[in-house]
Amino acid sequence: LAQWTDAFPSIPVFGGMASGNYSSRTLQVYCGGNVYQEGAVALAIGGGVRLSGIVSQGCTPIGDAWTITKAEGNLILEIANQPARKLLERTLDLLPPEERELSRNNLFVGLAMDEYKTELERGDFLIRNILEADPDLGSLAIGALPRVGQTVQFHRRDKPASEEDFTVLLRRAQNQLAGHRIFGACLCSCNGRGRRLFGPVNHDAAKTQQAFGPTGVAGFFCNGEFGPVGDQSFLHGYTASLALFTEHQVAGQGFLDSPSGLPQP
Repeated sequence: LAQWTDAFPSIPVFGGMASGNYSSRTLQVYCGGNVYQEGAVALAIGGGVRLSGIVSQGCTPIGDAWTITKAEGNLILEIANQPARKLLERTLDLLPPEERELSRNNLFVGLAMDEYKTELERGDFLIRNILEADPDLGSLAIGALPRVGQTVQFHRRDKPASEEDFTVLLRRAQNQLAGHRIFGACLCSCNGRGRRLFGPVNHDAAKTQQAFGPTGVAGFFCNGEFGPVGDQSFLHGYTASLALFTEHQVAGQGFLDSPSGLPQP
């Protein structure tokens, strides 16, 4: 995915990894009448159709946004010139008791992808796991490579947070696409969402229909989802990646008008 982003910068990628029983080797991808045991199938969208969408990582921000002041590898050593673990504990201590209890075992870190944006909001952070909090070093090991100077904010992921995040991002997309015709949508949701997280079936699809329906929605449950944060596309977890096919009268920059420039599968 990183190589794809380098080859086609600023072109959003929506989709996901197939989920299923890996041990029985029942997963394949299909393209042009052929069956592949590994690889990926990509579809380029251009011309009179523009690809828009949202990436709901199922988290809500907690506390304030800070600047990473010391990092090494996947370790955040200092945030705002304080030990990273200490700042995390301080963030939890300042939360209301009920929110603190909800956050304690559902904590994640959000890394801002656009340092030039003055006001960061939902969708501006790449959510990654906190792998370990070292009491001796005061560091946080995360599932990413943080940079000194990068903005960071802690996040909580649970049912209420996931519900809120998806709803807010859908509402924002509604406002941005007001007056544009929507031909259909492709929804790629993590297999950890759905009834496992929300209870009722068809949660993400139903919310999409409420926001943009009636419109055709296709997709699948994934074992990892693709979607853009800022101007790069990433692999996510516990995410709903929603691609919307909208009317586009004039071919805009950042979208392929022809698939001829794409590598062959």
